[in-house]
Amino acid sequence: KNYQATIKAGKSVDPIGPGPSAKVVIDSKHDESEMHVLVTPKRMFGYVVVIEQPTERVIGTQVIYTDDGKTWSKPKYIYKPGWLLWKPRTYKGVHYVVADVMTKPRSIVLLSSRDGINWKKVSTIRNGPLTETDLVFLENGDLIAVARQAHTFKAKPPYQKWTEIGSPHLG
Repeated sequence: KNYQATIKAGKSVDPIGPGPSAKVVIDSKHDESEMHVLVTPKRMFGYVVVIEQPTERVIGTQVIYTDDGKTWSKPKYIYKPGWLLWKPRTYKGVHYVVADVMTKPRSIVLLSSRDGINWKKVSTIRNGPLTETDLVFLENGDLIAVARQAHTFKAKPPYQKWTEIGSPHLG
């Protein structure tokens, strides 16, 4: 009700009020409309999926970062060409993210990073046409990965061996 009333009144939906003007931090001939954010005590990272238009081929993922919220680094491609990173998380001082590739052979892999810029492969979660996978760390350190296609996987530290614990085919 509050949302609808705010919209009808022509007011901003930002609860704090209008913020600063938007600033273009990556500008190319490609589509950079999808960004995932990772915030650490000292830095905010933006992971931007770069998509070629009109083919919609994923070129890769670029990282930008800011230490003050105003000045941004130059964009830099990370990991491997063609891979997109989805919703990074931090657990016990290490950053984790699931990357997927939309070309053949398709797969989702777990990556880790200490600095948010240099990422290395930890393990393959699953081969196949899965994408947009989010991570949840449990209190005991186990890691749950949930793919957009309703597949759920679980791994114990150090996250090398994955077990599928739920999928649309399990009933």
